[in-house]
Amino acid sequence: MEICKVYDESFKNGDKLVVFTKEGCPYCEEAKKKLMTIQIPDELVENLPKEIVDISIDECNNFADEFDIKVVPTFVRLVNGKEYGRAEGYDEEGIRWIITMKIDEEVLEDEEEGEFVEEESSNNK
Repeated sequence: MEICKVYDESFKNGDKLVVFTKEGCPYCEEAKKKLMTIQIPDELVENLPKEIVDISIDECNNFADEFDIKVVPTFVRLVNGKEYGRAEGYDEEGIRWIITMKIDEEVLEDEEEGEFVEEESSNNK
């Protein structure tokens, strides 16, 4: 279960798309390929998640329980550790929706500090 160490305090920071898959699932492989090839209109590019995390429920079944995963693939948009949206199964429209959904600035605020979470490219702290 070494792969499960990805879920630490840093995992809860920022805007992530978590893709829950299962080994040998042909729909999971197709959905991941589709995720990488979906055409996104220019005006929606800024809404894309900052990070994509692929988690196999075979290796990290505690994640499946914690996030109540009943279907694979499942795409969960996490913002600062909280679920903001979900798309289940191989559904191109659902995948497009989950990756282009607009996240309100208030949601991106750091709850503990009350400060806006800066992108990695920024050196201001």
